[in-house]
Amino acid sequence: MLSFACAACGTEAALPEPMSTTETVPGARGTVATDAGELRYVDTHDHFAHVVAQGDKTKSAYFKRRGAAQEIALTFDCAWVPEEAGMAVLDALKEMNVKSTFFVAGPFVVAAGPRRAPNEATLRLVRRIVEDGHEVGNHTLDHPHLGPRVVWKDELVLLRDAWGTSVARAYAGAEAPRSSTMTTMWRAPYGEYDDRSLREAALAGYTTHVGWNVDVHDSLGFPECRVAPVDPNCLDAGKETAMVTSFARRNPDRDVVVVLAHLGAPYGFGKDPKGIRALVTSMRAEGRTFAKISEVIVAP
Repeated sequence: MLSFACAACGTEAALPEPMSTTETVPGARGTVATDAGELRYVDTHDHFAHVVAQGDKTKSAYFKRRGAAQEIALTFDCAWVPEEAGMAVLDALKEMNVKSTFFVAGPFVVAAGPRRAPNEATLRLVRRIVEDGHEVGNHTLDHPHLGPRVVWKDELVLLRDAWGTSVARAYAGAEAPRSSTMTTMWRAPYGEYDDRSLREAALAGYTTHVGWNVDVHDSLGFPECRVAPVDPNCLDAGKETAMVTSFARRNPDRDVVVVLAHLGAPYGFGKDPKGIRALVTSMRAEGRTFAKISEVIVAP
């Protein structure tokens, strides 16, 4: 057995030792053998985001469009989110009737400090995500960089519990919708993970690691174009939209375009009419549709 010291609960948690694994590398479909039988997992990131973008079409089998048109899955990582900016994204999605996938990290639902109390500042956002029909994946409790000290079971299970606590708090004692339950999809912070991460996540119940093939670069700290218009690296909502539309048009044979954005990023993707609204309008005009990851992913 592998054992882990659970810093949040003061007890020791146990994780089954993998009996055997297939030969895997990040970006592969793999299995972990447990006492209950063989557990399958899949990582979409390296195979879909990197290899496919370079031309290996066989790796896109992780995603399947539902109809004849290419689909776009907007995904938003949620960690440090100002309410106004987060609400602007949710408002735009609702206005355009787009359902998306949100990968929630600890700072979004847990207040700073040793008590790990619910983050009161984001409860309205939590409720909106649920009520607007979006789905939620796991982005870990502490949003850590990859390292040998990271206990992936704790990161994922404790975050799932924190999400449930925030949902209960947001609904103030009333019964939350069944759709508020977190999915079994997860995304490693910074895109940093290895085969140990994938196996331990699967053993913790998270059998699908979800990557992306378009990153709108809103987490990299580029200056805003309204502040530094002559900087060639400046970013705004229009540039974010162009990154997605240009990739989709260059790759019409891809079943699904998976977009990485961040809820509450400072570039106005939700508020600026050149952002989400322009993206959805232009892509729909060209026949593309929008989907949640769960609607277009092939199960492990």
